[in-house]
Amino acid sequence: MIFTDLDGTLLDHYSYSSEPALPAIARLQSANVPIIPTTSKTYAEVSQIVKSLGLNSPIIIENGAAIYLPIQVAKCLELSEIDEQQAFYKVSFTKTHDHWVSLLAKMEAEFGELYTSFTDLGVNGIVEYTGLSPENAKLAANREYGEPVVWHGNEQQKQAFVAALTNLGASPVEGGRFIHICGNCSKGMALTWLASKYQQYILDQAPITIALGDGKNDIAMLEVASIAVKVRSPSHQPPALARTDKVITTQGFGPEGWAEAINQIFSLN
Repeated sequence: MIFTDLDGTLLDHYSYSSEPALPAIARLQSANVPIIPTTSKTYAEVSQIVKSLGLNSPIIIENGAAIYLPIQVAKCLELSEIDEQQAFYKVSFTKTHDHWVSLLAKMEAEFGELYTSFTDLGVNGIVEYTGLSPENAKLAANREYGEPVVWHGNEQQKQAFVAALTNLGASPVEGGRFIHICGNCSKGMALTWLASKYQQYILDQAPITIALGDGKNDIAMLEVASIAVKVRSPSHQPPALARTDKVITTQGFGPEGWAEAINQIFSLN
């Protein structure tokens, strides 16, 4: 099972193209290896991406806040109250977006000048900050769970901000561009939950899990996967891991590095 970050990993950090990875994706699909987007992006964003890539696997959104399971997969996992008229079945692991926006509002007095939230950025601000098209920026703004913020302060102030939010019950996590304010969920927790379900209901043994990511919010899944792939980024250093075994650091950036690692692991060259 392949769990992959999107921005800066399967998608280029600047262009959002996945073209260098397409041949490797095609080979994996022909071998029936599930490619599971595991991202800070919203479902609205990812649904467009998986459609363009021809993927039909589960989708882990908003840093592990929820998993969207194709209905046939949900049936195999024997989940309850499945509506077969829907394309996906959603499993949630944390509170919804409104809760985290209201919690963030409590930070205004002390930290308000040091960050800008996604809500405050608005679609135009998201376009300017990320380089997304206006259409894709609207999809990015359609948050179901956490609230990303752009940080303007220094490292010491950021640590104080994170500590204050943690005291209020949040579990902030840093991505490639934003600090994501959400609850006690992570890409690693979602990976572990889904892999265990596959082992219990679909496979006859524990799956080999491969996690690929480039940012700090990928660390949780990189630490728990069978094989961890740190994909190099042109904008920041690879995430630091506690583990040292079965760790690959790519030479190429983004989707080029993604394909490099997959080809190495599966001996596809």
